[in-house]
Amino acid sequence: MPYLCGNWVKNLWEGLEFEGPMMATKIKLNKMENCSWGISLDNAAEIGEQGNDLTGLGEVSDNQWIGNWPFDAFAQNVSNPNLQAIFDTRNIAPYLLGNSSAITASNAVTSHVVPVPTNTSTINCSNHSGWRTTSNVRDAIQLFYTDTQKTAEQKWFFEKSLYEWAISDTTIDTNDSTIAAFIDSTFARPIGVEMQILNLISNAYNDSTSICPDSTLIANAISLNNSLDASFHIDSNIKKF
Repeated sequence: MPYLCGNWVKNLWEGLEFEGPMMATKIKLNKMENCSWGISLDNAAEIGEQGNDLTGLGEVSDNQWIGNWPFDAFAQNVSNPNLQAIFDTRNIAPYLLGNSSAITASNAVTSHVVPVPTNTSTINCSNHSGWRTTSNVRDAIQLFYTDTQKTAEQKWFFEKSLYEWAISDTTIDTNDSTIAAFIDSTFARPIGVEMQILNLISNAYNDSTSICPDSTLIANAISLNNSLDASFHIDSNIKKF
């Protein structure tokens, strides 16, 4: 999943633009300068919380907004902007918002850039702390089940990105009941079946000493592929054979 750190964007309409579900995105130590919109969320963008609202832990995203107008951060057509807080320090220069501390959305206007006192000298791109992955995944799953604004296609991509995040990020507590139920449910659905097929194909070619892939694993992949329910038009495009 995207990890944007240490970038400097200047004199653009949208400094950093996000569209669609990207729940495992991390945005850290970036500078947005003289842009119309420093960070833009559109088209059902879901990037999750950036940083942590627990004070004193050094867990903030520490992006910089300098001279952007009219918005440092702007969101439209976003299902739930309340899940997309960006936690930064505003008491240590130059970590100051230029003119707006709100993400404006069609269904809410909420202060999202939250001041968090911390020691920024300890933060660098190699340090991925500050993202409460378990609680963020849980919140995103609850949003997935209750969201009525997304189209069926948007929900499909949301579920896919959320599932890939939940099974790949080792910091997530997969014993959490909400997360475990979501993983178990999606595992048997086309999105989960596709991941199983890809893993079988990958493992079939793992033996570097053999010219041919493991025929048993390939056969299992083909069998899963043939059993995949492709009644939804997007699912018909993920078959591998």
